[in-house]
Amino acid sequence: MTEKKLNYSIDQGNTMHEKDFVITKLVDGLGIGKNPNAAYEKIVAEAGPDALAAAELAINSEAILTSIDMHPMTGKPVDDDGCPDGRGVKKIYHGQIEKERSLKRPKVFGGGATMAMATLVGVGVEKDTSLHEAFEDSIRFLNEHMINFGAHSAEGANHGGSGCGAIDKAPEVIATVIEYKKEIKEILDSIGVDTQNISTIFENFENFETSMNKENYSGSAVVTSIIENAKIIKELTGTHKEMAIIMNNFKGHTVDQSLVRQATGDSLQVFAFDVWRVEEIAQKMYPDDAEKQHLSVLSQLVYSMGVAAVLTNGDLPLYSISERA
Repeated sequence: MTEKKLNYSIDQGNTMHEKDFVITKLVDGLGIGKNPNAAYEKIVAEAGPDALAAAELAINSEAILTSIDMHPMTGKPVDDDGCPDGRGVKKIYHGQIEKERSLKRPKVFGGGATMAMATLVGVGVEKDTSLHEAFEDSIRFLNEHMINFGAHSAEGANHGGSGCGAIDKAPEVIATVIEYKKEIKEILDSIGVDTQNISTIFENFENFETSMNKENYSGSAVVTSIIENAKIIKELTGTHKEMAIIMNNFKGHTVDQSLVRQATGDSLQVFAFDVWRVEEIAQKMYPDDAEKQHLSVLSQLVYSMGVAAVLTNGDLPLYSISERA
């Protein structure tokens, strides 16, 4: 057996000054999950106690948060997004063109197109349409409103999948949201989310499920559409080894997931979800409608909880990062 060298000495030389944020462990698990292969005990047992200690050290270090990169052409922060998937990047493409460098960008489950799809379903726009049509509508909506977005694939993806669980398993995610609607509301309430009118979201998800035509849905086709729109697509590599979910509320920053991979010899990973990006998408989708912004945020969070339930066993520790008051 090859011994993996673990990096306990976290380099904090290129991080934020004086730790301007607070890291809080909210719960030991969401309590809803359908994937026993991603159970916390299984993941950390395979990695070993030293790797777990290194991962926890990294999560609670100043280095865990990094600023969004500046776009080399505009000199402004990158305005698209990626996915919270904890795996490493093998290649990065701008449409069909391979790029040399992977920039740090905000992360939401499935990227902005998936969050926009969840919004259109949640606010009741998507009626009597298929899931594929809902994704096409979301891409069109984002383009019309000049909201940039991205996604990811993964090496070895097959059976009509793209390699992104939030996209490939969208039919199961929607069904899971409906199955666990009571628990999802309780989770969001417990972490301080305003869940007023969340029943409207659940009702619209239920209505949409009857028409989404899951039998003819393909995650690969969705990502192909995103590629055809000349968006950034990262090809991820390796297997899932996420041992925690980190929700980041500090705008303009994201979790440096490579820190955990490097600290543990690539034996552990974390999901990293930028809540502020959810709010930004909602504001850009409905700039003059506060009520629809609220419903959009709720729709995105509800869908994200569904993704977490589908991809995990419901027992990954949940952390929150927020700006220091």
